[in-house]
Amino acid sequence: KQLDALRAQGVRETVATETVSMAMVEGDPVPLLVRLKAVDPRDYPFYGTVVLNPAGELGSDLNDKTVVVDDNLLVRLRTKVGAQLKIGGRWFRIAAVIEKEPDRMTAGVGLGPRVMMTRQAMGETGLLQPGSRATERYLFALSDKLKVADVRVRIEKILPDAQVTYFRETS
Repeated sequence: KQLDALRAQGVRETVATETVSMAMVEGDPVPLLVRLKAVDPRDYPFYGTVVLNPAGELGSDLNDKTVVVDDNLLVRLRTKVGAQLKIGGRWFRIAAVIEKEPDRMTAGVGLGPRVMMTRQAMGETGLLQPGSRATERYLFALSDKLKVADVRVRIEKILPDAQVTYFRETS
């Protein structure tokens, strides 16, 4: 109810879910550990732009049958844009390479190349089950009438166990 009250005041919200999984390309049974990020491409990102190669818009290139990937995945799996990638129980077409992702630093480092998919597609992979390890980040965009500091205090009260950060903060 409290989040609904924020929405009524002009706060938009979307969720990014992150986890790790194995991915493999068609014709090669050797999988690769990848960092999965599931977003709603109609809303994500609120701030900044995801730059793709070939050039395109995340909202049109990313759908429930496609993924966009880190170029390191292409190198390590010896594949290319347009190829099929299996994640969980589903195959996806690699639609583009992620050249720039505005919140990449907050997403963690190390665990393998990034693969971005839709939230609907992640649900269809069968990867998220009771006991699965995943992180959910609630992302908020504010109307010009609202002050970040004021909304932050409210969100910290609504979600007292959450870590609340501003996208301009370096941590």
